[in-house]
Amino acid sequence: MRTTDSITLTWEPPANDGGSNIISYIVEKCPTSGERWIRAGQTTDCSITIINIFGKAKYQFRVIAENEFGLSTPSEPTEPITTKEDKEITKEEALFYKVKELSSKYIISEELARCQFGAVHRCVEIATKKTFMAKFIKVKGTDRELVLREIEALNVARHKNVIYLHEYFESMEEIILIFEFISGVDIFERLGTSNFELTEQEIVRYLRQVCSSLKFLHSHNFGHFDIRPDNIVYTTRRSTIIKIIEMGQARLLVPGENIRMLFSAPEYYAPEVHRHDLVTTATDMWSVGVMAYVLLSGLNPFAAESTTKMIENISNLPRPPRWSSYAWLC
Repeated sequence: MRTTDSITLTWEPPANDGGSNIISYIVEKCPTSGERWIRAGQTTDCSITIINIFGKAKYQFRVIAENEFGLSTPSEPTEPITTKEDKEITKEEALFYKVKELSSKYIISEELARCQFGAVHRCVEIATKKTFMAKFIKVKGTDRELVLREIEALNVARHKNVIYLHEYFESMEEIILIFEFISGVDIFERLGTSNFELTEQEIVRYLRQVCSSLKFLHSHNFGHFDIRPDNIVYTTRRSTIIKIIEMGQARLLVPGENIRMLFSAPEYYAPEVHRHDLVTTATDMWSVGVMAYVLLSGLNPFAAESTTKMIENISNLPRPPRWSSYAWLC
């Protein structure tokens, strides 16, 4: 089985175990463009999923059996294999329905999470049998405008590293967003799992995807304005593909308009946000720079004895030349 970043291999046990039970199998890989075989994984089963396989490069794989006497000769290499290419993200806007139509289109299952404004449930689309996530949001007054503005941003952000809004349902009291299903966690939660190591290579891969999504947003004159690890999750608990899952602060940038941000993680916000100055696409890049610092060092670059003092540390930084756009962070 192939996904966009992994390959699952299966094989039959050897007909002759050499007089001793097989202890494990070692799987090696070799790109078709090279000659060097390197270890890709080890397992006690006759199946293994090799992760972190990217791009259009083709690989061959072979298996070596191990028992108490040593290693067998390698198996015959597989045919060249490549991962699946990402499906193209549709540019169409999410469809809109009335809330009373929800039960005819989806089966709502267990609650997955609860947030300040509502709850997220697993759901299954009746017509296709596909699994999605349904975010139920109670709305009143200005809350409705905030949610509708997020929907506008999600419709613009049709990018592989931004959560996909499939469709939504609306009534006077509630808006229900139907998202693609994601089962992963954020990068800090993933640090506690046994199959994940936060290497520099992983941080580069992570930040490259964040920057790719921001480049897309910025090209449409939108700023995200809430880039932080809490709002970025892996698509599964084993994947290396990330998605930005929160777009509530995203804004269309209008020349001369002063946008005020509501924030809960001030350490990731640029000086102009804390000073209530004009924000630009460069404001997002400040957040990326802080996030890179935190991931690489494990430290907050503006740490202080209180949140107020930390905001002062950020706000009092010298203003960079207008042309620099925080290029030093990249």
